[in-house]
Amino acid sequence: MSGRFLIAVLLSVFAVAANAQRARDLGIPFEGTPGPLNAITDVAGVTVGHTTLISDTADGHAIRTGVTAILPRGRDSLMEPVMAATFALNGNGEMTGSAWVEESGLLEGPVMLTNTHSVGVVRDATIAWRVRAAGPDASGYTWSLPLVAETWDGHLNDINGFHVQARDAEAALENASGGAVAEGNVGGGTGMVCHEYKCGIGTASRVVSVLDKPYTVGVLVQANYGLRDSLRIAGAPVGLHMRDDRVYSEDDAQADETGSIIIVVATDAPLLPHQLKRLAKRAALGLARMGSIAGNGSGDIFVAFGTGNAAGQAGLQKVQMLGNEHMDPLFAGVVEATEEAIVNAMIAARDMTGEEGRYAKAIDHEQLQHWLSYYKRLAPQLDLPASVETYPDGRKPVGELYRAYTSLLEKGWQMDIVTRSQPPGREYALPIIALRTPGAGQACWIFSGIHGEEPAGPNAIAESIDAIAELGAHQPVVLLPLNNPQGYVNNWRYLNMQKYSETVAGQSVGDSEHLLTDPDNPEQARQENASSPEADAITEYVLAMSELYPPAASIDLHEDNLISEGYVYSQGKLGAADPLALAAVKTLRANGIAIRMSGETRFGEVIDGGIIGPVIDGSIDELMSAASIIVDGQVQAGPEAHTVLVFETPADQVSLRQRIAAQSALLRSITSCSD
Repeated sequence: MSGRFLIAVLLSVFAVAANAQRARDLGIPFEGTPGPLNAITDVAGVTVGHTTLISDTADGHAIRTGVTAILPRGRDSLMEPVMAATFALNGNGEMTGSAWVEESGLLEGPVMLTNTHSVGVVRDATIAWRVRAAGPDASGYTWSLPLVAETWDGHLNDINGFHVQARDAEAALENASGGAVAEGNVGGGTGMVCHEYKCGIGTASRVVSVLDKPYTVGVLVQANYGLRDSLRIAGAPVGLHMRDDRVYSEDDAQADETGSIIIVVATDAPLLPHQLKRLAKRAALGLARMGSIAGNGSGDIFVAFGTGNAAGQAGLQKVQMLGNEHMDPLFAGVVEATEEAIVNAMIAARDMTGEEGRYAKAIDHEQLQHWLSYYKRLAPQLDLPASVETYPDGRKPVGELYRAYTSLLEKGWQMDIVTRSQPPGREYALPIIALRTPGAGQACWIFSGIHGEEPAGPNAIAESIDAIAELGAHQPVVLLPLNNPQGYVNNWRYLNMQKYSETVAGQSVGDSEHLLTDPDNPEQARQENASSPEADAITEYVLAMSELYPPAASIDLHEDNLISEGYVYSQGKLGAADPLALAAVKTLRANGIAIRMSGETRFGEVIDGGIIGPVIDGSIDELMSAASIIVDGQVQAGPEAHTVLVFETPADQVSLRQRIAAQSALLRSITSCSD
């Protein structure tokens, strides 16, 4: 072992304080959908334990080391093996027990991680723990060939002091649990360095769909590899810019790519050992995304195990396997989770001084954010002023709404800041945001909050965010939940006026007249310019994203304080016969909303069974249904959604709480927007 180791439109993610503990908290974008914990423990049954040793000896040596235990089936790992496989990208390292894993296709017991010179004691301690805690296996013998892997922590740790003891390995095993996993300077990663920054343990997960069933892939890394120059995060070559405190190459421009990384991959998908080896190999691609070349002096050794099959050693065993044609989503999950796990290890780590005064600095979060922003790989913060955080009518504070909406980022969604709204006379700007699933394609579009004095829709979306996330797990979704945040904050319908007027034109953020064809002259738009910068930005976003997410259906949540009975506009091709419109009427009535089933609106629009067919109103909804539009004076194809629904619920006659509940029920009733 060596001694050291689309179109580009408004892509952004939510960023919070620079002292956050995980990569996503800094606004670093990653592909794919993480599990609830974004950790290897998202794979059911997997537990992780750490023993961390940080102290100084009386004779001046620094102890900066530890042990990490990963148990594939938790405590049941004592007697129940899992199918597994190993892969060495570059074999300048050690993983005991790997020969039997390769021969048998089984991993019997835990995976243990420690430093290079403590492999023996951890191996022996793991055997002793198993002998004490479990009886003979199916062969009648009590024995073990544990998997113990290492990386070199001798830059910071007194590695030749042999400070890891049997009790430390046993403690990691006994303390292993599910739930969130500690990262950075913990366990086997306590003294590790990667890309010349303090590093250590990191983890991440992905949930993927195979044959319409969700499977989880989890990754845990002990990262101790790489030089600064090669470091790439989210595709940006940040290592070329962040030059301070290079612990190896600063004094030696010829320093080699050295070090090691151990990568543990877990999945609940039913795979056989040869398929798990294919997963293990894909971890190398996640490592490559970080800039590693797996240098000659690096020990890059990986293990993948699967809990989706029983793995007994005697008798007739019945197993399942996914066909190889269905492996690609799992491959992608491994690559994505590996990349994120390494970045998480780096972000969670903290400065450390160790043996003989040597040090490793943690990566500077603010400097990293600066360079990611420079390469357009980081979103600006939402910057919500404190003065907009309270309301008298019971609606949620706008900051609480944004926190609910941006929770979708934890599901792998992407966020765009469409524009920042600051009408004349307003003290501050507020962001108009859109969230979209990572997978593009024929989509369900959801709008709300176009009129600011209609709070039920934005609140219903916040309360139904789990249902929207579930919808997005099955088909692409684009969500614009609060299109008029200034109106919401000030209880103004429009940007320029508080209430609807028949004599003064209100500036609606959903105005689309500048794009819609004139009924009397389809070669020109109804008006030359958008009624406001916000309307211009929103409609521009809609047209751009419709190329990636062509709308199968568009849903718009509205209210009206001038009606006592609600109704549904159906702007799509089927008009009043649209099944989704018919279902919406039933849902609203079932949730206590009176629906006008016949007659006319105050605008003279005919109501048939609670539904109004296509109308010309210059709205974002008419735009979503338009077959042709005018852009820069030229006729071009419009979004032409098959279904376009606008839900109008009475405001003054029904409490806000009931309106929110009814619109939440509408959202939860939508399980598909496909034609």
